[in-house]
Amino acid sequence: MASLGRVALCACIAAAWDFFAPPPPKHAPLLEKAAPFRLVGVFHKTGTDFTIKLQSELERVAGVASGVLNDVDGRLDRALARLDRDPRRAKLWRAKHPDTPLATLRAAFPTVRVVVLVRDPVALVVSGYNYHAQPRAPEGWIDRVRAAHPCNAYQFRFATVQTDATLIAACDALQAKYAVVDARSNASNLTYGELLRIATEFDGLRLEFFSTMIRNPECVRIGMWAAWAGGAGTGFALASMAAFYAAPRPTLACVFGALGLPVDAAQTEAIADAIVDSYAGKRNRSQHVTSSRHDTARQEALLLSDATARLHLLPLRAALDGAWAAGPSCGAAVGH
Repeated sequence: MASLGRVALCACIAAAWDFFAPPPPKHAPLLEKAAPFRLVGVFHKTGTDFTIKLQSELERVAGVASGVLNDVDGRLDRALARLDRDPRRAKLWRAKHPDTPLATLRAAFPTVRVVVLVRDPVALVVSGYNYHAQPRAPEGWIDRVRAAHPCNAYQFRFATVQTDATLIAACDALQAKYAVVDARSNASNLTYGELLRIATEFDGLRLEFFSTMIRNPECVRIGMWAAWAGGAGTGFALASMAAFYAAPRPTLACVFGALGLPVDAAQTEAIADAIVDSYAGKRNRSQHVTSSRHDTARQEALLLSDATARLHLLPLRAALDGAWAAGPSCGAAVGH
């Protein structure tokens, strides 16, 4: 009887989901008439905090309304279905973990304009390690969820069944040096934060590498940006935080130009200065900005001393460098 009850409950939940779920996007023509569809694609440790600040300053300085879309699981159709319900008619959307091909976006929105924030994959892993290993966890799951171990590819929303099985096996072997994972519940006796803090720095960096490759593969799908850059045409650009720090005003002017935003030179200068001031004040305090507290060049070299990390990360770095050089890109270099 209990099993029948569970089946009935699941059926009710499924029916409710179908009933309340947004319809497929029939809104594209309305949006196209209203304004170009503008997206800034961001990822974990790759411009999320920066873009939040950028959207805030754009609204304050230039009156550009903003919104947020979630596209972490390829269901951009559900995200797009809510666009026409936005009462402010947002002119700039922050897309978290976008994994929808550019051709698909342009099929629905021919005038779509996209800027993708990218980051050197080696620097990405090192930054993730320093972020997750902090004594006071910046996100609740890091020190609360004991099933959130780095090798658990299938619990997470960002997971992919295409993940290389050899990576998962190697991750399991490394994790076994420090933690015990129950095969039945798939739960670890350590949280992810605890695991990183008791591991050696070398093993912690390797665990973060496995975690990035297994759980958040969107963060390192550099080939997608290479393909986008190759045939993107107008209304597309790559940008990076390294380029912004090197030349804030020209980089932002390039981003605004690619997005077709009505922001003049004085407004661009004010926005760039506000963001730079914000990060200058946060470098010693914010849990999101960790680079100033670590010798990241040494950590990157330590990570690349691992053969498996080199095997996966260096080709991604080369692909990103190629896409950046092919353009269109905002800034002199992606930075590494």
